[in-house]
Amino acid sequence: MRLYCQILLCFLSFQSVGQAIRFAEISLEAAKQRAVIEDKDIFIDTYAPWCGPCKKLNRVFQDPNVGKFFNKNFINIKVNMDGPIGSDYQTPYRIAFLPTLLFITQHGHTRYRIENLVGAKELLSIGKLALDKKKGIKKAPIKTAAKEKEIAIVEAPKPIKNDAKGEKILYVLDPNAENLPPEILYQEAYFRIELNNGTHLNTAKKYLDTQQDWSSPTNQRFIYDFLYDTSSPEFEYFINNKSDFITLVGESKVQQTLDILVNNKLFQGIPRPDFEESKSLYSYIDSTNFEQKAYLYFLGRLHAETKNTAFLELINEYYEKGYPSNVELDFMHLDAKAKHEINKPKLKKLLSELKNLDNSSQQYRYFSILALLNYKLGIKQEAADAVNEAILIADTEEKDTSQLLYLKQSIEDL
Repeated sequence: MRLYCQILLCFLSFQSVGQAIRFAEISLEAAKQRAVIEDKDIFIDTYAPWCGPCKKLNRVFQDPNVGKFFNKNFINIKVNMDGPIGSDYQTPYRIAFLPTLLFITQHGHTRYRIENLVGAKELLSIGKLALDKKKGIKKAPIKTAAKEKEIAIVEAPKPIKNDAKGEKILYVLDPNAENLPPEILYQEAYFRIELNNGTHLNTAKKYLDTQQDWSSPTNQRFIYDFLYDTSSPEFEYFINNKSDFITLVGESKVQQTLDILVNNKLFQGIPRPDFEESKSLYSYIDSTNFEQKAYLYFLGRLHAETKNTAFLELINEYYEKGYPSNVELDFMHLDAKAKHEINKPKLKKLLSELKNLDNSSQQYRYFSILALLNYKLGIKQEAADAVNEAILIADTEEKDTSQLLYLKQSIEDL
């Protein structure tokens, strides 16, 4: 009972205002214990502070209809995958990209898995399907607008007999079953894609583990259809045998697949690639400019994470290699220097540099930096005007305003 009360207090401490979804940040075992006590399924939102799409989902979670339904019917868990309990969820559910949303049973089995942005109506529809499945109610499939992919409700495992050929096809098998024939695993993997719960990946791996030769057209097509993560033996095989796959599906499809997989890993992958891995990833899609693109990608990351010292070191390295500047990079560079600098003469020089930049495409950054520099220089009214303008632009562009609001309070305290 004491543990339950601790879990409850932790849960309540993460309540959002109004009718938004109330999330707890607790371990998987604690979540399952709470789910058993309340006889509910579990809804999990995995995120990281750097994940842009995750922040967009937060607005969906604040929808009153979504909040009311999920608070009534699910134990809602929010997991920072960069935090101490991230590994509780990452390994058992093979979380490779963020955001990943999971609907699981109170015993931890996955009902549904979502790896793309959804709107409030879509999330409600999927939540209702998960609730119906818990109750044993069958519903027709629905489609998500983001991928137009069916999310099917399937009955318990049954053999189906094909009367025309007298053959039996088994499907929806226990995903943990061992020693199944390869032909069953092959069919099962494709079927499980429609379940939208991630179990197709385990089944696909089991099938490939039975195959000593991956080079047959059937197996290469199978590998192509189940490519998911750049950190996998299947992706390594795909890269090493790229010409075979071009023959199999065409060069444009191979390039499109590479673009999707590489960008997913770079911008939504967990764990995040380091600088050397970033260069390797970019080399798959641009063999000429991959190093420059890796620098720009990593500079963007460091700036977003406000790691100003590391950013300033890397951008100096970037320019030493002779790579060109651009307007966005100029503003990021100036922003990092403004945050790092405390010397007033140098701050005045930065203010002059800022006013000489073309800010037509960087209005948000321009007014944010202008506010910060004026604040550090003690020019209160100009700082206040600039921060208010930056907040207005941020609201219009649906950007996070928390740092600007903190700066605004600091300016008011001058």
